[in-house]
Amino acid sequence: RHFGVHFDAYQDLTNTGPHSIVHGEDVFVHTPQPYTLSGTSPLMLPYDKSLGNCMDLSSVGVNLGIAYTFGSRTKVVTPKEPNCIVCECPNDAHKVVVTVRDQVSGKVIPNADVALSDQQGSIVATGTTNSFGVVDFAAIRHGNYSVTGNVYGVETTNASIYDQEFSPNAILQKEILYTDLRFILKGNTINKGTRSAEPNVVVSLTNTQTGGVQQDNSNGRGAFAFRLDKDATYEMVGSKENKLSDIERASTIGLTRSTTLFVDLELGMDDFDCGRGTVLDIKYAFNESYLTPASQFELDRLVRYMQDHRNAKIELSSHTDSRGSNAYNFKLSQQRAKSAVDYILSKGISSRRIIAQGYGETRPLNHCRDGVDCSEMEYEVNRRTEAMLKCR
Repeated sequence: RHFGVHFDAYQDLTNTGPHSIVHGEDVFVHTPQPYTLSGTSPLMLPYDKSLGNCMDLSSVGVNLGIAYTFGSRTKVVTPKEPNCIVCECPNDAHKVVVTVRDQVSGKVIPNADVALSDQQGSIVATGTTNSFGVVDFAAIRHGNYSVTGNVYGVETTNASIYDQEFSPNAILQKEILYTDLRFILKGNTINKGTRSAEPNVVVSLTNTQTGGVQQDNSNGRGAFAFRLDKDATYEMVGSKENKLSDIERASTIGLTRSTTLFVDLELGMDDFDCGRGTVLDIKYAFNESYLTPASQFELDRLVRYMQDHRNAKIELSSHTDSRGSNAYNFKLSQQRAKSAVDYILSKGISSRRIIAQGYGETRPLNHCRDGVDCSEMEYEVNRRTEAMLKCR
């Protein structure tokens, strides 16, 4: 319907006969009066009080065209959530993926702690990067956030997430960087008998050039970490009640920070319980009792334990295989035990805290006794030096 339609001068308004006009559901009979055209001025239809303000004519029109739609139709939410598009976002649950990378080498960093905080500084999500240096957060509501990271106690750079970045089915990806120029020593304390993680070990790292000492406690997985300077050498040892620690060395000499970030190391711990001998890796020359440099380094483990445990008392014993006379083996074993104890005493340990005891061939660990023919490997098992914690 066209309301208030204008007619031009060429329209024929001479038909003055009565005709029907439909208006809504009513039909009216109307007899128009003749009009005189003046020039080409448009004329209005006659006014009829019964039809309202204007007459209307019915017509049919056709509109042909092509409509294009780009993208998907979306609906903007109410002002309470002005930026999130929710037509395809059930529960407003978005996924945020964060990668932690070393800025110097470009390598991804596993086991880094990552936190997602809102504008008020409250932490809304935390996670630890996997072996690919990635942690993903699911079901994050749209909003403004800050992403922070921590790599073995050192903060990374931060990244920001803005409300307008959230959209349906999109995965937000952010990267934060570790910028510290030092190397990272990643270590694990391991029980040498069971090969399982040894937690709660106090690990001490000493810079052999400067004498500086760092300490860290191994966690429930036996993991610990330190920062290492370039061109430096270190010595590391663990301390735990009734555990005898290995002494390990680490060095960054020859390493370049642009290619190396992590230095991996395993620190072994032996069980060192009361009344139970722990075999030390001490070797003697054949029929000799003096200590080799490698044996001295092994005894340093015992020295360090006694330094860390001031009340510990230890019996250090030596044993031989069954070859040779009993008297000779007893004398040799006593000399070897005394040689080891003398070395420990030279490190400042009181003689009241350690005793030397030779047992000769009287305490074999296998069947190789007098008169039994054994292989060299079987004989070697019985040639040993043991340390035993005295608890009474």
